[in-house]
Amino acid sequence: MQRSYVVLLALSLRLAQKAEVLRRQKYFRSGLREASNLLWGFQKPLDLMELHDWLAADMAAMEEAWAEIWVSGNPEGIRLSNEVLDGVSNVMEAAMQTNGKRDMQDEDELMHVLRQLAEARRLLALHVRSVTKASPRTVELFAGPAPVARQVAGQGVNQTGRP
Repeated sequence: MQRSYVVLLALSLRLAQKAEVLRRQKYFRSGLREASNLLWGFQKPLDLMELHDWLAADMAAMEEAWAEIWVSGNPEGIRLSNEVLDGVSNVMEAAMQTNGKRDMQDEDELMHVLRQLAEARRLLALHVRSVTKASPRTVELFAGPAPVARQVAGQGVNQTGRP
């Protein structure tokens, strides 16, 4: 069971990183230069099946871990796992919202949903530490002066990850 949580945490991060790569691809592969490169055959067009395969390997393993948690996890673990999966979906959606013309800003929708995903992952990790009786059960998982919990508005979560 613990392995399923670890897989879910790891692959949710990997898919968030892939979403950022997709966003950058969309940004840098738009415009006249891209069109002319495609037209003259200097660059191949994006192959949707290759893109699917690139994402599907991680998605399939993450979905398998998620299913294991649904079958064997406790209610809180299931709820927190669902939030992580929702976060991954939100990150993918936000990454694809860029139209390729506007500048990639630090504080856009993608950054917002990435922070929400980070918080969902943190809460799930703290839950797993609690359930597995890992020592210490409450740890600060994010380094730096401003933990993500303080940046996510309205969450009502303290430093230990408990409401």
